[in-house]
Amino acid sequence: IGSSPYTCVFYLTLEILSTSELERQVDGRERLVLAYNKTIPGPPIVVCEQDDVVVHVTNAIDRNLTNIDGQTDGTTLHLHGIRAKHRPWADGVPHITQCPFPPGERFTYKFNKTNGAPNGTYWYHSHVGSQRTDGAYGALIIKEKELRSPLLFDIDDSRNTLTLQEWYHNFTYLAPVTLLVNGVGRAPKKLPIFDTNDITNAIHDYHTGKGATFKFVENPEFPDNGEFITDYTVYNITKPGKRYRFRIIGAISQNFPLRVSIENHKFTAIATD
Repeated sequence: IGSSPYTCVFYLTLEILSTSELERQVDGRERLVLAYNKTIPGPPIVVCEQDDVVVHVTNAIDRNLTNIDGQTDGTTLHLHGIRAKHRPWADGVPHITQCPFPPGERFTYKFNKTNGAPNGTYWYHSHVGSQRTDGAYGALIIKEKELRSPLLFDIDDSRNTLTLQEWYHNFTYLAPVTLLVNGVGRAPKKLPIFDTNDITNAIHDYHTGKGATFKFVENPEFPDNGEFITDYTVYNITKPGKRYRFRIIGAISQNFPLRVSIENHKFTAIATD
């Protein structure tokens, strides 16, 4: 608060990886994912108003990944909610404002006080095909240079962020399995699958709002003892009675509506971006 502007530089590398590693176990099932800097979500970008922000993105995808939508191994980055004023060629919308850059190449994104956004809660993600659906996203937070009066919160810690995303079977079988909170969820005992032999059309109808019929089958990876290998984020509230600011990011991929509630707590929405 009140500090002089900085130049903030971030480096992101996008790779195809497995959920077998601790930093991206996701829902406990093993599958391939796309991850920035080996984590899901990618590392948070936290800056202040008026900072000059530079994001270097390296495409390290090492194989031809073909999703149900036919995406290629090229990629882009979209800073969701950030104006691309004076830099329209770097907005990340493939083949509209920017051509995807291929594996082995790096592209630099920038914004500042004249072409960025007001303080608030945003996010970044790949905009090629369904890459963000498979883990290529992260939080982007712009903190206030000066606090408004009256204060609407007592404690503002960017670590108190919930990034929510629906999660699917795999790259091609896009039936929802669970919800991720900060990249972690728990696959249910029974998995939903499309109740049809025409899977391709069922997926298309489901993701274009026409609906679909599901049936449930046993999850072979559900732990026999009921003990999950994934743990949800723990938020340490060390000053009870104080008003904590929590940021909620709906990193949904397929127009998947989410409803958020907090058991045994009341909360007040103070802003929306």
